[in-house]
Amino acid sequence: MNVSDLRLPLPPFQPVMFALGQTPGAGGREGVLRYITPELLPLLGELGFEADLFLIHQAAWLPVTLDLCSVYGEGVLVSGAEGQVSGECSRHMWARVTFHSSTIQSSTVQSSTVSATYFARGHERGVQAEYRAADAAQFHARCVELAEQRKFIRSGAEAMSYAHTTGALDLWRAAREELDFPKGNPPWNLELVDGRLLMVDRSDAIVHQPSTLNHQPWVSVKLTGFDAHGRLPPALVAQLPSLHGLSPAEIMLNKTRRELLRQALQTPALRIEPGLREILRQALAACESHALKAGIKKHHWRRYRDLRKVDAGKARYHLRLAQSMEAA
Repeated sequence: MNVSDLRLPLPPFQPVMFALGQTPGAGGREGVLRYITPELLPLLGELGFEADLFLIHQAAWLPVTLDLCSVYGEGVLVSGAEGQVSGECSRHMWARVTFHSSTIQSSTVQSSTVSATYFARGHERGVQAEYRAADAAQFHARCVELAEQRKFIRSGAEAMSYAHTTGALDLWRAAREELDFPKGNPPWNLELVDGRLLMVDRSDAIVHQPSTLNHQPWVSVKLTGFDAHGRLPPALVAQLPSLHGLSPAEIMLNKTRRELLRQALQTPALRIEPGLREILRQALAACESHALKAGIKKHHWRRYRDLRKVDAGKARYHLRLAQSMEAA
């Protein structure tokens, strides 16, 4: 019996269903389910992932699944056993349907069991309805009956069109992308590109193309979904693309860009190409030195203007210092 054939009593508003402990082909259909493997769990944890609907095939996955459930979260445990759940998780179970079947193969009777146990994070009263079906048709009929009565049996909040968890699919895709990078190494967020205009086709990342054609090396900004949703501060994610396509010199000409760059260099999680990091660090230091000298020079010119009519000696002193800095 396929999962897609169970006619499960799911919420009328059906969010994306996530399957834990499986890989594509192990149950369900690739176009319906989004699979969460053990390797994906730490990344989802970093992103604060929560979702509204889950499918599992082993009771051992229940504690993890309940942790991933949103306030509306629920799911179904479909297994080839009785589906009995004990311990702390049992209070979140609200219904169970069990179907036993027997077949004769080579003069041998073979029995099998299919059970569907429904759970919800907000339900804490234990199983309220339990049915045993004599055949597949009765199993389906019981599931339909539960779907009609779920609002009387299941307690706790449930997902509605106007109240549900948003962004779960985006976070899942971001974690999958991060996991799929070669050797777990995502690309540089900031790197220096030569003067040829390179076309970057990354529909799953935040990338902006240079606004002008030039032959100077320019800064390329690439933010993965994982960067945008969890690794980097949201304010930095929003502003960094403004540096894309600019040469280091163009960045230094603008105070706002320089402040953004200073923040970027001070963010440990931001991956900056080592060569570019050194170029930008030296350029910032040079700008700061120039700004300091300009400020001191401006101070001496101002003091000269203020003192030239009241204290000629001090005025000449500030004039000499200002002129010497002009010459330098």
